[in-house]
Amino acid sequence: MSNLAPMSIGSEISRVRKERGFSQLQLANKVQITQQQLSEYETNRRSPSKGKLQKIADALGCEWRLLDKPV
Repeated sequence: MSNLAPMSIGSEISRVRKERGFSQLQLANKVQITQQQLSEYETNRRSPSKGKLQKIADALGCEWRLLDKPV
């Protein structure tokens, strides 16, 4: 389990998603989750499992560790 603040994960998902030019809906569809679920990850209302984080990173074309980094 990561000892990093969950806030960093959500903000990094959002930042990288926007850099890559994906809408929340586009990324959610690629990862096979709902847009609501992705929104909850990005706003830190929910934390993605390592498996979901890996799927998000794969869809964004980056290493999951890039998303799970300290602020």
